[in-house]
Amino acid sequence: MADSIILFPSKSHIANKLGTIVTFNATNKTLVSSNTGIIAFTDFADGDIIVVTGSASNNATFTVNGSPTATTLTVLETIATEAEGASIIIDHQGAYSEKQKADGYHGYTDGLHTSAFHLNGYIGSIKMQASLASIPTKDDWFNVDATSVTYASAETSNKGYNYTGNFVWVRAALTGMTAGSVTKVLYNY
Repeated sequence: MADSIILFPSKSHIANKLGTIVTFNATNKTLVSSNTGIIAFTDFADGDIIVVTGSASNNATFTVNGSPTATTLTVLETIATEAEGASIIIDHQGAYSEKQKADGYHGYTDGLHTSAFHLNGYIGSIKMQASLASIPTKDDWFNVDATSVTYASAETSNKGYNYTGNFVWVRAALTGMTAGSVTKVLYNY
């Protein structure tokens, strides 16, 4: 492949959302805000990782599924039905990029992949993940060890990583994000 694929065009940390106005709906796997002046979900995007604390039944890590509206955010994971009233915090902890076809998908046998992380004041972990499944589910992804980096203080840099494997799919994963941004993640195979 000649041209690099942009896995993340830009992803910045989102400030915590706090309030007592969120309802959890187990049937639809949704969080619903009754006051978008306090908590609006439009800052989040498909693949974002959020951590909910302060809830009576839903203190957990969730992955945003689809495009949230101001009032409704859908997640991949199972949630418990819960009425609003608890003082919750929704903490943006990172994101997963869209999956991209990798070397193995096309039947190539050299398995060589390259990724570049472009960071601006970033604090958190960043890594590539891969899957050998033709149609990967949430549980089919694993970390590509040669690409996993954690920054405890603000990092501004552009770094490339080569790794080998006959992966079918790859994606970028940002976890433990507390500040800064990833200006882009490039991928080539």
